[in-house]
Amino acid sequence: MSTIQILLLSSVKNIKLTRPFYYLDYNKKEAQELLKREYGWEYYGGHHHENVFTKFAISYWLPRKFNIDKRKITLSAQVLSGEISREQALEMLSKSPYDPDQMERDKDYVIKKLDMTNEEFNAIWDAPNKYFKDYPSYYPYIKKFAKYSKPFFKYILNWTPTMFFEMEERENSKKI
Repeated sequence: MSTIQILLLSSVKNIKLTRPFYYLDYNKKEAQELLKREYGWEYYGGHHHENVFTKFAISYWLPRKFNIDKRKITLSAQVLSGEISREQALEMLSKSPYDPDQMERDKDYVIKKLDMTNEEFNAIWDAPNKYFKDYPSYYPYIKKFAKYSKPFFKYILNWTPTMFFEMEERENSKKI
């Protein structure tokens, strides 16, 4: 939804957005045990390793091309909930998401499945990375008026939109 649609729905039609998952008491280990016990589920070995393509995209492409390690999200949540310690999370992050030899085999498999040559893949790999600011959005306006709009959004929506946390994080990471 666009910002305008969200504002119209929440202020004119008085529709409030609810995020039910924010209210769930979730424990990853307990959920996995339930899946194993009730459905015979087997752990597939890593964050988003459900299939070769997602494993490659999440554990090879994003960290190596864009310096984005999706494991940080899950591990941060587990540290905050007390499931694991910060030291355990840092230990996991210090290791490769999965076997480097298997990564190369998966890379070859993905290139083949996408009907690409190694040269085409390498051209994409070597191309400059795009940033979200390279695409049209409301972000420049929101950033320009963030000081005034954050309290407004919080009042209208009854929660602070994630974009404000992300903006603060981007600003803080520039200072480090």
